[in-house]
Amino acid sequence: MWHAGRLAPSPKSNVEPIKQVVGARITSRSRRAPVEERATWATIRMANPSDNTEHVVELRTNEPAKVLRLGGIHRFDDGSGYECVLTVVSGGFSCTLPFYFDGELLDVALRTLREMDGGCPKAATISGRWMPEFVQIRSNEMGHVFVSGELFEHSESPQQLKFSFRTDQTVLGPFLKDFQAVRDHLLSGGDQ
Repeated sequence: MWHAGRLAPSPKSNVEPIKQVVGARITSRSRRAPVEERATWATIRMANPSDNTEHVVELRTNEPAKVLRLGGIHRFDDGSGYECVLTVVSGGFSCTLPFYFDGELLDVALRTLREMDGGCPKAATISGRWMPEFVQIRSNEMGHVFVSGELFEHSESPQQLKFSFRTDQTVLGPFLKDFQAVRDHLLSGGDQ
């Protein structure tokens, strides 16, 4: 169960408090929260890495079968890009795996998301410059938002997931705001 704005655990759940928060909304979650509950809130937790907390951005779809979550976001030492743990739930399919994306391409995606939030039909892609994996958020003139992507697991038994789901434009503003806050925090040295 998600608890926004609390620094102490709820007496009804097994929630650890966040010890130090830098900017953004204060959010805690139960370690055993099912996907259905996680999907209903966008979170951004920014704290000192020594506290073992993480930078998290989640699309607020309010539907348990439609989840896009980037957790544990941190910037590469050379500043060229970012890595995170990407969680996708699309209908009956889901996956959680490492995901890498380029810093310059993220800046382009954030600008595009800002235009989309203003009503322009566009597509923003989060990806690594040399990686085949991507997540795309596309909007149309009717206010529909389509989230799609291709994800690969490179291993002895390679896996691939192509996913797509539809939501509405109300998810864009909070997602953009949260992602921008994490990016700005990491660029200011908040990950060191």
